[in-house]
Amino acid sequence: MAGTSRGCSTTTTDDGPPLIDFYDGRARELLERATSLLDLGTGGGEHLANLGPFPPVAVATESYLPNVSVAADRFAPLGIHVVQRIRIRTAATARSRAIAGRSGAYHW
Repeated sequence: MAGTSRGCSTTTTDDGPPLIDFYDGRARELLERATSLLDLGTGGGEHLANLGPFPPVAVATESYLPNVSVAADRFAPLGIHVVQRIRIRTAATARSRAIAGRSGAYHW
């Protein structure tokens, strides 16, 4: 079907600025008064690193091992800790996934 899109795009809105600009502005507003921050699936941290300053307790998670060290290097001067997210797959977690949705375990 022509005109059908999939996924999420943050590139534009019909009558305003790009959605990413709106998101960044709102994130900065919230960070100004936040006492802690948790970023799930930070990737290499490119986006989050530009949103500071950050609260005293700031943690980012990432599951893709090559990105963990990239994010840790990027975030070290900013005071953000990186936690590697790992997935534990067992028969029990497979059953609970169907009920609870996405799950994972964290270690550092």
